Amino acid sequence: MRELASGYVPDTPLGKSLAKTEAGIRTLLHEKALVFNPDGTIFLERNGTSSQVLFTAQEFKTFTGKVFTHNHPGNTSFSDSQKGVDGLEKTDKLVHFFDENITGFGVDVKLNNKSYFVRGRVNGRLITYTFAKCNVLLFDDAKKKAKALLVKIDAGVHPAEEEKQKVLAAEADKKKNFTLNQILGEYLENNKLKDSTKENYRSNIQVYLKDWLNTPMRLITEQDIKARHKLLSIKVELPKKSAGKLPDKKVKPKRIRRNGPGIADGVMKTLRALFTYAIEEHKIIAANPYQRREEGTG
Repeated sequence: MRELASGYVPDTPLGKSLAKTEAGIRTLLHEKALVFNPDGTIFLERNGTSSQVLFTAQEFKTFTGKVFTHNHPGNTSFSDSQKGVDGLEKTDKLVHFFDENITGFGVDVKLNNKSYFVRGRVNGRLITYTFAKCNVLLFDDAKKKAKALLVKIDAGVHPAEEEKQKVLAAEADKKKNFTLNQILGEYLENNKLKDSTKENYRSNIQVYLKDWLNTPMRLITEQDIKARHKLLSIKVELPKKSAGKLPDKKVKPKRIRRNGPGIADGVMKTLRALFTYAIEEHKIIAANPYQRREEGTG
């Protein structure tokens, strides 16, 4: 495993030196460690035992900004098992440990936190993308995900930007399916209106357009609006009052809903306001179908 400076790129002198050195020490029976300068030259080289190589605390302080790599005797490495990842010790500063078998894949370690990441170039720009905590995703699964992410990076796709676009697309799909009742509630909550006006809006939608409440607004067409306006414009005869019985003054009489041109226009005015709000806030559709109806009827 190796600790790399943030500017590490495989096709640079540093990257070529690392590749050549690691190929040479991979099969040694003892552990060997090397520290490289950013230009690819060797800063420090040390042989260890079959299980470890040691540096003093003072030496370790001089490694800042440099690249550290070492082998695993017996040709084992942290990339081959979950145990290797679990064995990475905590560090005081952020350390990038790169997998020796998959270029651009590694583990970030800082204190007790460990995360999987991939690194590569997207349109010439070096990017690093952290995609999972090591205590959440098993290493074998992380390798599979890393390979898929590196293919995307190689194709010029930034994983973070792709994820952002997916979230935006999901939000857009959700907004497209906002129902009439949802937009009504949001409109009344986000606009300063008198209580009487709010009650009028609720009445117009929840009484006269009750069968549309759970319908996505994008599915309400100009033809639907024309037909409903025509239906609501037809006056309804009120029931005759019962003879010989005086009304109870203590009981507030219920308001009798009736149709007619005034009611129809009022309902459509409310519907138009809701469509305008839905378009401006959520871009549910391109144009207000009620406005198209008005223009068509001149």
